[in-house]
Amino acid sequence: MAQFPRSLTHKQISYLDLSRNKINGAVPKHVWETWSSSLRYLNLSHNMFTNIQPTSGVFPFNNLLDTLDLSFNRLQGRIPMPKSSATYLDYSNNRFSSVLPNFTSYIRYTSYLSMSKNLLNGHISYSICNSTLEVLDLSHNNFSGPIPSCLIEKGYRYCHKCGVEFRLLVLNLRGNHFEGTFPSKIPTGCSLKMVDLHNNKIEGQLPRGLSNCTDLEILDFGSNQIADTFPSWLRVLPELSVMILGSNHFYGTIDDIAGVTKSDECFPSLRIIDLASNNFSGSWRPEYFKRLKSMMTKFNTTGQSISVDQFSDFVGFYQDSIEITYKGSYMTLGKILTTFTAIDFSNNRLEGTIPESIGGLVSLRVLNMSNNAFTGKIPAELGSMTDLESLDLSCNQLSGEIPQELTDLTFLGVLNLSNNRLVGEIAQPGLWRRICSCYCGEMGSGRQIICCKCQSFANLNATGR
Repeated sequence: MAQFPRSLTHKQISYLDLSRNKINGAVPKHVWETWSSSLRYLNLSHNMFTNIQPTSGVFPFNNLLDTLDLSFNRLQGRIPMPKSSATYLDYSNNRFSSVLPNFTSYIRYTSYLSMSKNLLNGHISYSICNSTLEVLDLSHNNFSGPIPSCLIEKGYRYCHKCGVEFRLLVLNLRGNHFEGTFPSKIPTGCSLKMVDLHNNKIEGQLPRGLSNCTDLEILDFGSNQIADTFPSWLRVLPELSVMILGSNHFYGTIDDIAGVTKSDECFPSLRIIDLASNNFSGSWRPEYFKRLKSMMTKFNTTGQSISVDQFSDFVGFYQDSIEITYKGSYMTLGKILTTFTAIDFSNNRLEGTIPESIGGLVSLRVLNMSNNAFTGKIPAELGSMTDLESLDLSCNQLSGEIPQELTDLTFLGVLNLSNNRLVGEIAQPGLWRRICSCYCGEMGSGRQIICCKCQSFANLNATGR
C-alpha cells in the first residue's frame, strides 16, 4: 500500500493499523480532526511518512488512546503529543528534532514511551516523574544534563484515574550526553529490570543501592566515566544476566567475583560480563571461575531473548540491545539470547596465569582476554569449552605450546593468539581449516608455526615455516 486509504476519510474510526506498508508523504489531517472523538488505537509504524504536524503540536483526541505508534518513518520537526495522553507512545526511528516544552504534561497516563533514535536534545524535566511510565526509552539522541533522580528514587507511582500503582521497569538512555552521577537513593523494592546508560558521561561510583533492584536483568554502564572498584556486591542479584561496565575508569582487583565471601550466591544468572578497557589489575586464584554456575551448563535449545515481562495490554516485549566485541569486531546484538554467553576482560592490567577452572565454563561462546599481562601456558582445559566461537588471548605474555585440545573446538570461528611467546607446531591442522579468521604471527624463540589455512581471507596475520 503506497497511499493513505481515501475510503476512510468520512468514517468514524476507532482502531486503525496501517503499519508495515509503503505509505509516504504527510499524514492526512482528518486522522486527528475527523476522528478526534472516536480514535483509540493508531499504528502507522514502518512506513515512509514525512510529516505529521497538527497546528498546535497537539493531537485533539478526546479519549485516552491505547496506542499511538509512529515509529520507523521519516517524520521531522516537533513530536506531536495526544491531548488526552496514550498508554503506549512510540516515536522511535524518525527524524524528530524537538519536543513540546511541556510534553511531560501529555504523558500523565503513559506506561510506554519511546523517542529512541531521533535528533532530540535538551534537558529532561523532573516533571517526567508525574507520569505512570513503566518503560522510558530516550536512547540514541542528544539529550544532556543530569538524570532526573525522581525516576530512580520515587519508586511506585499511583494513578488516581486508573486506581493502579505503576513502577519504572526499563530505563534506556543509551547514546546521549547525560552527565553527573547516577541517582543514589534507590529504594528497597526497586523494580528496575533494565538500566542502560551506555555511552554517556556519567561519573562517580555505581550506587550501592542497585543491589535493592532484585529483578534487575540488564545493567549497562559501558563507555562512561565511572571510577569505582569491581561491584562484587551485585553478586546477590538473582536475575542479573548482562553486566556491561567496559570503557570506564574501574580499578583494583576483580578476584572478588569468587571466593572472598562465604555466600553461595555469585551472579547466579550472569550470561554476559564486559569489563574491558578499564584499569583492573592483579591475578586470579585457581578456583576463580568455579562460582560462575550460570556459564557451566550446556544449553539444548536456541534460547529466548532476554526481555522484561509482557506489559499489560501491549503486544510483544521490550528488548534491549548491547554492544560487544564478537568474533574480532565490535558489533551490536539486537536480541540478547539466553544461550549467548560472553566474557570480555580485555585491555586491562590483569596478570598471572589463566586458571584451569576456566574450562568449566562449557556454555561460553566468546572469550576475550587480550591486551593484559597473563603469563604461563594456555590452559589445556579450554578444549572443554566446545561451544566457543571466538577466542582472543592476544597481546599477553603467554608461553609454551598451543594445546592440542584446542582442536576440539569445532565451533571456533575466530582465534587470536598473536603477540605472545608461544612456540611449537600443531600436529592436527584440521581445526584451522574450519576457522574463518585466525591470527598467530611470530610465536617467539625464533620459531613460527602453520596454524591456519583460510582461503577466504586474504590479509591474515599468519605465518608459515
